[in-house]
Amino acid sequence: MTKQNLLPLSTFMPVISRLILILVILCAMCNSARGQAPLKQIKAALKANKATEAFKLVEQYRKDTLFHDKAQLLIYGFEAAVKLNDVENERFYLKQKTDTTAFFFTLYNVFDYALLADSITALPDYSERKHKRLRKKLVQQLNILYPNLNAATQFFMRKRRWEEAAKFSRMAIEAGRSPMFSEQTANLPAHLLPQYAERYMFSNFALKKYSEVDRYAETALKDSNQRETIYEAMAQTYQELNKQTEYAAYLQKGISEYPRNMFFFTRLADLLIAQKQTDRLLRVIDTLLNADAQNAKLYEYQAKVHLLEGRDSLCILSAKKMQQYDTTRTYADYYIGKSYFNLAQKVEIPQSINATGYKAAYEKKQHLYRKARPYIEFYRKNYPEDQHVWSPILYEIYWKLNLGKEFEEILKYTQK
Repeated sequence: MTKQNLLPLSTFMPVISRLILILVILCAMCNSARGQAPLKQIKAALKANKATEAFKLVEQYRKDTLFHDKAQLLIYGFEAAVKLNDVENERFYLKQKTDTTAFFFTLYNVFDYALLADSITALPDYSERKHKRLRKKLVQQLNILYPNLNAATQFFMRKRRWEEAAKFSRMAIEAGRSPMFSEQTANLPAHLLPQYAERYMFSNFALKKYSEVDRYAETALKDSNQRETIYEAMAQTYQELNKQTEYAAYLQKGISEYPRNMFFFTRLADLLIAQKQTDRLLRVIDTLLNADAQNAKLYEYQAKVHLLEGRDSLCILSAKKMQQYDTTRTYADYYIGKSYFNLAQKVEIPQSINATGYKAAYEKKQHLYRKARPYIEFYRKNYPEDQHVWSPILYEIYWKLNLGKEFEEILKYTQK
């Protein structure tokens, strides 16, 4: 065919357009048939009480990104889950052999598919009237089953199955907060909501999923019975997350509300020492001593601060108070002995033996070394493994006091 005999493309456009339209219609029909066949199969399985088969099919087609009628698929998933839960529930009533875990997971699936179905049917391409009717059905069913979520979370907590305990606790909270219950209240008593939040918190804490621990912290803290434990968990969580500001804040809250719980005080004290905020720590100690004047732990940290700041006489007073109120705190010997040792080293002796005040200064220095000796020796006896602490001090004391036998013995440790 010559170039002159070719027909223009516009001549074929109507034919091409009709072919494209036919292809589109055929594809739509294929997709419709592809979507309807599984739904019919699932519906038939539900009608024949083959809930397990129906649920497996739903799970299968949920993963199919090309499956177009997701709304009906999720509704069938909900219906299959309800039937499976009913079967497990009936076994309990008939006292047949039951699988508690299987029962609770069918319960979870009911809630899961209800939320999914409600969410997708709320979209504009699903009629509002049909959605309201469906939502009413979903809410009624969930409110019947809601109390079983409490039993489920308690069961998994007792078994220390933290993953499941967290999963079910979160479902209980999130379901109640979902739009599904915007017009009708969830069957979730007010006292249970903080308990679900606590279970979620403690489960994730046990799992070391620290980024999840504080998700429902505000809700959990509404339970005054667990408030102290929650503060402890939150403080440790922020410490693990290296969030120093939040960590300190929860320790301070704990001290304010539970001043006798040394968990909060000791950690805040260590943090303030590390941050060189010793003046603030002493103020905290003074406040706590006003209410608990015989608390040896408070005097221990008071002694530690005074020793760090070179206030040796005050350190001795605090450490003796520490021993007075708890004789088992033998570490006080170190604070007292080290303070006397420091005071001895601070005594300045004139260089000339004939200088005025030489004898008095020398005697004072020797007196303080003698005062330090028994305390450091007691410390050595009680903490033999801390030789790097007591050996250099005793070395100096024995040398200054001219104790030849003791000095030779301590050389074994200082020369290592």
